[in-house]
Amino acid sequence: MHILSDTNYVPPLGISDYIFRISRQLGIPDNIRDYALSLLKEDTIIDNTTPTMKACCALIKASKSARFSIPRSKITSALGLSTGGAKIALARLWSDVNHSR
Repeated sequence: MHILSDTNYVPPLGISDYIFRISRQLGIPDNIRDYALSLLKEDTIIDNTTPTMKACCALIKASKSARFSIPRSKITSALGLSTGGAKIALARLWSDVNHSR
């Protein structure tokens, strides 16, 4: 720990940290934030992607389910992601969910 503090190392954030941060930043209601967090526990968020992309997909899916109007581009921009990358990840998510039914 001493070595890490000497190098100013900042450990990476977890998915839930990103969800909390972006929810506060964009004024996303608590119920949508909580639903996004529950999606992580249900394991419905795509594998093999970054924590920021998983947080992005969870927030977009939760917002859409609650019919909360927020442009995807606001969420992707706040997380430093491209809208194209999020679109691809969401397409994979929706196809994975539909195939598991």
